[in-house]
Amino acid sequence: MNDGLGVVVFYILNILGLVILVVGSVLGDLTLLSVCIGLIACAFLIKYEFNIPVVFWKKAE
Repeated sequence: MNDGLGVVVFYILNILGLVILVVGSVLGDLTLLSVCIGLIACAFLIKYEFNIPVVFWKKAE
């Protein structure tokens, strides 16, 4: 997988998972919460499988 495409897919899955987490929490729906956990888990599995260089913060030097 191309690194640029992998980063985009990773962030899209995480953002979609967080949106579903908020909606599921507001509605109290356990199905949506489990879908959220699945999407975030898939995003991190893709990140680690294809060695995508995603950095959440920079190290202070």
